Amino acid sequence: MQATLIAVEELLKNIEQSYKIGRLAMQNALEQLNGRRVRHFKGVWTDLLRAKDRLGSLAVLLALKDGLNPQECSYESPIMPHDEREFLRSLGVSTPEPQDFAEFQIPPFADEHLVDIYFMVGCNWTLVNNFLQRNWNAPELKQILLLLHEIIRRQKRLNSIKETHYALT
Repeated sequence: MQATLIAVEELLKNIEQSYKIGRLAMQNALEQLNGRRVRHFKGVWTDLLRAKDRLGSLAVLLALKDGLNPQECSYESPIMPHDEREFLRSLGVSTPEPQDFAEFQIPPFADEHLVDIYFMVGCNWTLVNNFLQRNWNAPELKQILLLLHEIIRRQKRLNSIKETHYALT
């Protein structure tokens, strides 16, 4: 009984933390949008070592989706059960297979008042680096917003990475 109570308390702490992160991310995203609309809100999860955090991150993505009202929304994860895919589809979130961001190019924009948001909080450094390198000189880069709060937390723990990747925050 005590173990169950401790587990429930831990779950509630995680939910509360996800909610706080979601509110902060929403506030920051709205400031960065500066009146522009969201064309595509894309969530990506690749950190298989931290799979327990994936559902909390997905909850933040769904809250942001509701607040940002994008034209399209998708979520990619290599560890997504079928019933979870069906649930996300019922909420209007497409669930394509994970892609190789080394080859990914941001789709062109027809309207300069639109922006794509990439919610990549559970992604490894290599994926984010590949995404940025592939699109660095693309005119579309100025119309995207990256949400990468995981990088900020890692930087606080690892000063050497903070110095190297300061431009990503």
